[in-house]
Amino acid sequence: IPIVIGGEHSLAPAVVRAFPKDIGVIGIDAHLDFRESYLDDPWSHACSARRIADHIGVEHVVYLGVRSYSREERED
Repeated sequence: IPIVIGGEHSLAPAVVRAFPKDIGVIGIDAHLDFRESYLDDPWSHACSARRIADHIGVEHVVYLGVRSYSREERED
């Protein structure tokens, strides 16, 4: 079972893409990071969970510790 521990959010989607699509991701973060784009950048740190979900499917992504999210993230 691969376990990846990191810090910089914008790297996470690239790490996930290195594995087959049949994986699950558990993220631990105070922010959801599920924006479609942030400051016109779809690869921003604020979009990392969205890019991961785009690749493996939202049903395979769980985030723990979330205390803050935007209206856009909540509606999606």
